[in-house]
Amino acid sequence: MGAGPSGPSAESVMAHARAYLAMRATTRAHLARLLTRGAQRAAARSGVPVDADALAGWVSQALDAAVRDGLLDDAAWSASRAARLARRGTATSRIRARLAERGVGRLDVDAAVGALGPDANLDAARALVRRRRLGPWRPEADRASRHAADLGVLARAGFSYDVARRALAGDDDGP
Repeated sequence: MGAGPSGPSAESVMAHARAYLAMRATTRAHLARLLTRGAQRAAARSGVPVDADALAGWVSQALDAAVRDGLLDDAAWSASRAARLARRGTATSRIRARLAERGVGRLDVDAAVGALGPDANLDAARALVRRRRLGPWRPEADRASRHAADLGVLARAGFSYDVARRALAGDDDGP
């Protein structure tokens, strides 16, 4: 991150942002944390102190440029992340929490979860049932004796009793 004798600069912060975004997508808030921490480390390595206000300005400029250039889009990232988590069997309440942890705004979180559809929780619960081989995916001899344990797995994953019961009841694509 520009660990030369002059320490971090606006150019080095911008270069670091572009390099990171070339490798992976992320949120504005997460990239801001990474850039700030990286510049602080570069300043510590170089021995040149960095003004906190100047650093905040450089990070803000880099983020604005990344948004303007289409490299950083919280709405697209959150929609993609929400869909991936739902396919893995994550409850919508947990999806909301994970997106919020990454600094996604409430409107983008609502849009991403809303795009999953009205049956998102049931679909996610069914995905978890399939992935963990619970309920109808369990050997028939074990299904009745493991039903309460399977309900517990789904409850701990954040699904309501009704959704868990319906997911374990089986569906058309079961074995």
